[in-house]
Parts: sequence; structure tokens; C-alpha cells
Amino acid sequence: MNLNISSHHVPVTESLKNYIHAKFTKMEKHDSKISNVYIRLLIDKHFQQRITAKVNLRGLQIYGDASSADMYASIDVLEAKLKRQIIRHKEKLHGHHGGNLL
Repeated sequence: MNLNISSHHVPVTESLKNYIHAKFTKMEKHDSKISNVYIRLLIDKHFQQRITAKVNLRGLQIYGDASSADMYASIDVLEAKLKRQIIRHKEKLHGHHGGNLL
């Protein structure tokens, strides 16, 4: 999995990179076909810490964003949102009758 981090008006510290890497590598246990993750950190005009992400997997792109007063809290919320979307997509592929549509 390639993890690309960019920022706008946010200093990306080593601890922030390590935290993002730890959170987003956990998503690989839900779906091992994740190829690229593009993450953008920014501060909006109301001084909210905002993070957006695009995840590429199996010809599908999943988008998500989150914002809060703390960047680490935003990362946690975004990781939970993307994890739910990946699990929902995986369940759709397998179907509720046990058939495998892969």
C-alpha cells in the first residue's frame, strides 16, 4: 500500500506521519487489495483541522473527509469512516447468500 501525504498550511511532523501510517495500515486487514491512499491535511477558514482521503482498491475509489479542532481526532474519525466503507464494499462483493462475486 502506497501512502501519500500532502498538506496545506499544516506542518507535517514525524509523529503525525507515524500516527497516520499506523492508522491507515490497519485498514489492510479488512481488504488486502488497497493499492494507494492519498491523504491531504489542511486548515479551513474556520480554523478546523481537516483531513481528506482517497483510497484506491480493486478499480474502486473511496473518498472520505473529517474535521475537528484536533488533527489527531480528525484522523481517527476519517479512519473509522473509511473502514466502514471498505467493509460495506467487501460485504457487497461476497453477497448475503455466501456466493463469491470476485
